Amino acid sequence: MKRSRSTMLSAAVIGTVGLTACGGGEGGDVDSLALWLPPQANISDASDWAPILENFEDEHGVDVNVRIIPWENYEEAYLTGITGGEGPDVGLMYAEMIGDYHSQGALVPFDDYLPNSDAPDYLYLDEGQVGGEQVAIPLVVGGARVLYYNADLLGEAGVDEPPQTWMEFLEACQRLLDAGITPVQQPWGGHPGMLNETFFPLLWQAGGELFNEEGTATAFDSAEGLAAAEFLWELRESGIMTEAVTSLIGDDVEAQFTQGQTAFVFSSDARYPNFEEGDFELGFVDSLEGQTRATFVAADALVMLDKCPDKQLCADLVAYITSPEQMAQFHQLAPYPPLTEGAEYVGPQVFESFYAQPEIQRSLPIVAGSSSVYNALHTNLQQMMLGQKSPEQALTDAAEAGDRALENAQN
Repeated sequence: MKRSRSTMLSAAVIGTVGLTACGGGEGGDVDSLALWLPPQANISDASDWAPILENFEDEHGVDVNVRIIPWENYEEAYLTGITGGEGPDVGLMYAEMIGDYHSQGALVPFDDYLPNSDAPDYLYLDEGQVGGEQVAIPLVVGGARVLYYNADLLGEAGVDEPPQTWMEFLEACQRLLDAGITPVQQPWGGHPGMLNETFFPLLWQAGGELFNEEGTATAFDSAEGLAAAEFLWELRESGIMTEAVTSLIGDDVEAQFTQGQTAFVFSSDARYPNFEEGDFELGFVDSLEGQTRATFVAADALVMLDKCPDKQLCADLVAYITSPEQMAQFHQLAPYPPLTEGAEYVGPQVFESFYAQPEIQRSLPIVAGSSSVYNALHTNLQQMMLGQKSPEQALTDAAEAGDRALENAQN
């Protein structure tokens, strides 16, 4: 029987708490800290972090041992490490991981350890808060989902301006369809992560939410969620998206767009260099407008594990890494948007104006059990796209499965 991440995590954390209790008190002669991170842009080796961390190590007389963990087995490495009592003291997690580890008591909030004054003016601190506590400090923000378009194909179909609203998008797609051009494709044969570009932005643009404010129940089975699901179904039913959409994966969709076979694609800003290789005029729209404008942006964050032997030292390490001076070094190797007010933007210039609009940027909320909710939502929307369920039934079934998953993860 396959065990859920929450079940395995619960067992792992119980084991870790026991190990910590046997290990003695807080602080003392700490001579090293373990920092676990994924590869980022041009950072692929622990030695890449050495210039960034050396001043902290000298000032505190401590070695920061960096372990770079490939994305392919990132979650497994954490589970294995924590189960064996050899996990990190500080590590980077994404929202789904943070929710699960936080609910199991494996993370220590930063509130009692970070300074209230002289702190940098962080731009994304809210993305690391749960129930009023600062559980995580964002380190890497990016991966914005935008609507790319092939201006040459739009011109062939008589679409003079890229669409800005849902209605304009439907009208443009119909013109493309009438001209014999495939308007848009999506990777509905892919993994649940594709919801970051196919459904979550539409839900937020319709004014909906994924969860209630407490994170204890799903909230997408709503009038707003239905508007988003029906918009997707209209794209499929009208032929704007072909029947093949249910078997396509991300690479298929991107290849079709880059080869000039599709006029639109919803995708990450990280894919811009690939799309730029296409033999056509490339453009993008930040966000379509439904009831409002909004789209997905990732906000992966640093967390402090309960295993850390000196909480103040671990909090100081996180504050040091995310300070403007160290981020300037980090962004030379990984050119992501700045984390603090006034810091220089060093990312691709075409996206500078996008990242100057925090009001349209949405990250996934930190909720225990959210991965299972996204899996249920993905499965049911896939069935909708196959014509096996109506939009109403897909959302209702996903919400019922999602609420059960949340209850299991949080109780």
